[in-house]
Amino acid sequence: MQSKKIKKKSKKNKTIKNTNILEINKYIMKRGDVFDMQEIAENIDIKKGAIDFIIDFYKDKATKHYNESGNSYLHHLASDLLTPIGSKLFLDKEGVKLWNYVNKMCNTKGKPELDKIKNLMNELPIYYLYTLIGMNTYFLKFNIP
Repeated sequence: MQSKKIKKKSKKNKTIKNTNILEINKYIMKRGDVFDMQEIAENIDIKKGAIDFIIDFYKDKATKHYNESGNSYLHHLASDLLTPIGSKLFLDKEGVKLWNYVNKMCNTKGKPELDKIKNLMNELPIYYLYTLIGMNTYFLKFNIP
């Protein structure tokens, strides 16, 4: 019987990996987004495409998964736009302030409005929009409502 060698993870490797991840995040924050929108604006409007994709996805999801019609998809979309910030119950003061801002930017008198949501999404960095696309693609794959 052969004995299996077990590799122990060193703290050094873990620190290096964590440092690299932090550096990636810091670099993206320094750039402002994952794409230089000015560079690509001449060829394709990636942000508009992402926004249209998200809106169409939420319309389709409301109809097929929730049997809802009309503008009900806007409630789901407005709610999910808050997801990358986090659950309001667990946020610090700065997080709650951002959460309230995003919520206010999506709603008028407690009701989400498409124009307000589109305006907000146009102001958000593309990686924020890709977060919604990725989250929903994952949920769709595993049939999570």
